Amino acid sequence: EVWEGVLTFLFFPMLTFHAFACDKGWIVKKDVSGKVFVNEDMTAEELAAAEEQVRDEHGRDLSAEQVVRILAVMNPMKKTRAQYRRGAMAAMTGGKRRKKDDEDHKRSFSLRNLSFLKRSMRVVPIEVLQDPPVLGFEFKADKYAVLESAGDAVLKVTRTGEPQHACRVWYTTSDGIATAPGDYVSAEGWLEFKAGETEAQINVAVVDDDTFEPDEEFYVTLSKPQVLLASGESDTDRRAELGKSSRCTIVIIDDDDPGMLTFELEELTVYQKSTDYQVPISVKRKNGGCGKVSALFVVEGDSAIAGR
Repeated sequence: EVWEGVLTFLFFPMLTFHAFACDKGWIVKKDVSGKVFVNEDMTAEELAAAEEQVRDEHGRDLSAEQVVRILAVMNPMKKTRAQYRRGAMAAMTGGKRRKKDDEDHKRSFSLRNLSFLKRSMRVVPIEVLQDPPVLGFEFKADKYAVLESAGDAVLKVTRTGEPQHACRVWYTTSDGIATAPGDYVSAEGWLEFKAGETEAQINVAVVDDDTFEPDEEFYVTLSKPQVLLASGESDTDRRAELGKSSRCTIVIIDDDDPGMLTFELEELTVYQKSTDYQVPISVKRKNGGCGKVSALFVVEGDSAIAGR
């Protein structure tokens, strides 16, 4: 019909203007939040592995924003179908490729699985080459257990690298479920190694009390590793570092157990007599003896009937 053709031609300039207005952002506002996105095709496991790789290569002290920036560069998102369609149409009609498409593609990443994303982003730090460390410090174990009545928690720290240097590392305690001064005595200071020494220990006092409580834990952290000169001052020309186990957990095992009450015998045989008499039944307390305890007892009849 003629009217259909006329209506089609009337709609053509309207649709063209509408597409132009959308592209300019007059109708739909563009996203100016400044968020950075990472490839949405990555699984949660792949994202976690990628984050660990970034921290291994660029430093463990990177902020979440810096990690996201690096991941965005390493794992850009693929172009959308709409972008490919628009590029094909431009090629067919002889139009120029829009530079902004490339810029948008470089910036458009997905962060659906990145819980650590924040709105404000920082610049990825430039890697600075440093001389390799001449020695390192770390705890001999990641976790120690100590009885509450032991007095001290003894923590072993080892050093690696060149043994001919004297060195030191700073240690600090911090609260967990166990808190100072009620459960342990807080401590901090320099742990020093003489030349040739490869192991030293930190003693942290544990407070013993008579209160029954669940096992509790606190932490000791190493920091500020230093190589020392003969004068005892820090050697700024030689670098020291911390190992993977630079923080350890100390679990205080409570040994103030009140114990448990049990019958000495599960079954006792007695003989009926012509006169009444009492049968002693022994109750024992085992696996602990802290404090005073008591228990109720009840006598119940079975085939024997009370009073007969």
